Amino acid sequence: EITQMTWSRFFDAYEPVHALVAEGEGQLLGLVHYLFHRSTTAIAPNCYLQDLFTTQASRGKGIGRALIEGVYERA
Repeated sequence: EITQMTWSRFFDAYEPVHALVAEGEGQLLGLVHYLFHRSTTAIAPNCYLQDLFTTQASRGKGIGRALIEGVYERA
């Protein structure tokens, strides 16, 4: 049930969840989920980085940092 709800949110036009992935040699190295939400203290929406995952073999190689920077560029 949770998995189905999570996937439906990726395609919810009202408040979609966005994702970026890092790939290398045809393999998934990491991914990040983020969303924009309204705030009571700001006019523009806030960007919330929800999940950040990297494969164990990818850790310490800047993959996570690159994914965070990718979200930052979109915020």
